[in-house]
Amino acid sequence: MITSYYHDPAIDVTLTEPKSLDIRLKLPAHARDVQFIAWNKARREPYRTERLKVSRWAESERYAYYRINWTCMEPSVRYLQYTFKFSMNGGTLWLNEDGLHEADEMPGKGAFEFPYGSDRDAVHSPSWIRDRVWYQIFPERFRNGDPANDPEGTLPWGTPPTRDNMMGGDIQGIIDKLDYLKELGVNALYLNPVLRRNRIINTTRWTISRSTRNSAHWKI
Repeated sequence: MITSYYHDPAIDVTLTEPKSLDIRLKLPAHARDVQFIAWNKARREPYRTERLKVSRWAESERYAYYRINWTCMEPSVRYLQYTFKFSMNGGTLWLNEDGLHEADEMPGKGAFEFPYGSDRDAVHSPSWIRDRVWYQIFPERFRNGDPANDPEGTLPWGTPPTRDNMMGGDIQGIIDKLDYLKELGVNALYLNPVLRRNRIINTTRWTISRSTRNSAHWKI
């Protein structure tokens, strides 16, 4: 179900260090004054309840996407409970595990939870990946840029796809559309899968040569 209010701790919370979380949230575009309110459910003292502003990092016509990088006051994240507060249409709203609530005071139950974090659970991403906008491409179905390399039995572009038929999509087709992808704001491509003959079984491990990697074609 598509909803204007969305946060799932299993998907929208990433442990980046034992004591740090990257937390994401989707709200309607006209939501304002978004706050992240967090506390240790087992030890509210000496660790106080925190109320932090959440930054809007992306938006569309209908939705706004928020993000906060939060660091706890303990050596590692544990027993975390939290909720989101925001204003919209003149009212004060709260989003927690039980859903959406309109009230002046924070609901007394139903908080989101993140129980524990350790270093082996943390996602250690390289620095270059942090500002990437990814676009996933299945090359065989994206664009046929060079009909001369079509496998035998390739069908006309636009034929209803099946498990086994081939359309002739190729790397040249991706190169032809790099300007279009750049206009979308894309700056990283994820190609999956790259196949010789449209076969999922016995796929080949590919390596990009130094000359190809340094080509201007691939600098989006």
